[in-house]
Amino acid sequence: MNKIKSSILLLCSVAFVANSAQADGSAAVFRVNPDSLRTQLLVNNISVKESLNSLYQAKDQLNISRAKLLPSVNLGVVMSPTFLLSQVSFLLPFLFPSNWFNMRQSKDVLNATTAAYGLVQLNQYASTYAIYETTVNDFGLRDVLQKQYDALNKIYNVLYQESVLNGNVSQKDLLQAQSQAFMAQIQLDSVDKLIGQEKAALRSLLAISDSTDIQFDLVHVPESVDEAVVSGDALQKLVDHALSIAPESTQIDWLISASKDAKWSAAFGWLSGSTLGTSSAGSGATTASFNKFIQSNTISLGFSLFPSIHLASDNVAEMILQKEALRLQENQIIEGSINSIAEAKQQVLLSVNAEKNMSQVYEMESQKYALGLTDLLHVLTAETQVTAASQARVQSQTDLDNLRINLHRALLTDQFTKVQGCQLQSFSRWHSAVSLDQACNPNAPK
Repeated sequence: MNKIKSSILLLCSVAFVANSAQADGSAAVFRVNPDSLRTQLLVNNISVKESLNSLYQAKDQLNISRAKLLPSVNLGVVMSPTFLLSQVSFLLPFLFPSNWFNMRQSKDVLNATTAAYGLVQLNQYASTYAIYETTVNDFGLRDVLQKQYDALNKIYNVLYQESVLNGNVSQKDLLQAQSQAFMAQIQLDSVDKLIGQEKAALRSLLAISDSTDIQFDLVHVPESVDEAVVSGDALQKLVDHALSIAPESTQIDWLISASKDAKWSAAFGWLSGSTLGTSSAGSGATTASFNKFIQSNTISLGFSLFPSIHLASDNVAEMILQKEALRLQENQIIEGSINSIAEAKQQVLLSVNAEKNMSQVYEMESQKYALGLTDLLHVLTAETQVTAASQARVQSQTDLDNLRINLHRALLTDQFTKVQGCQLQSFSRWHSAVSLDQACNPNAPK
């Protein structure tokens, strides 16, 4: 186990150094983008490590179930100077169907846990990807607010200089311009604080040290080729495809199989033991006779047998219902995402046009104010409308990015195609020479 943990720690160190080490010895920098985000998360994230630990436990349980099928020997020893064997009995657990079903159940649980490990990777990446894209768009919002502050501060400085030099600016206009600049500075500081919190959240999720600076590549989520699907038949085919590749579906299938194994294990649970033993040579004999073996069986019938079988059957029925619920959930996610993406794209387009138009209005109001043809209120109002349109554009882009993440996650496209989980080709790989981190990560040290 220590060797496995050392391998994982070595992987973490290699992955991190590859991204952040500086050749000139300067402070380390981690450039975060969708690709580096994925590689760093899948190696260092605590939730992913915890899920891998659950996989260790499932593998150990399988080994225990296998060991229980092997024959064992009970030795009865006479405490005498000769230490002769008075009884030898061979336990034969492999004769009982319940033990075989228990082992099959352990295999199914291991496969279900393997699917769960992949699910944790996918869901953790989806959540972290969403935080990253929100931060990317907050940088866009910061640019908007910086431009707003620069424009309002410029207006105030111009008015202040005219007030000092010519004295032809009213105190009201001067105070109003200064107040607007102050408010813009407050908004800018607020988004800086928000970006700082998002960077701290990413630092925690990616397990990046405080001494490493995080810098962002401002990348938006790519468009999905399935965004254009609108018709009923095409949408249903898309949902069917998503369900066929969904690791959630694979996990439920293994849990159904495990529940069926548990049912049959309970059904054969009344036959609980069998031994193959030797008989004594006679009354008062001091040696054991090995020329005759006697088989004995243990049968245990209780009132709990049939309720246990019914409970196992109920568990199977519950898993089947979960499979149907998954289909409905996939349909909701895909249909809802596609419809919402179409609306978000329209909102982005409208807000971009509104931003362009309001910028022209602001320029015209500024020129009119310089010529004395309008008052300061009209200029400030026009600038506020430019900022509002820009903020609407950023918010629409944020919504669009998050919706596309949901669609890519459901269809396992974009970056999600590179999240492989733990690929187990067959149970023959589970021997002492193969550790779990090697089976789940081909690049793990041997």
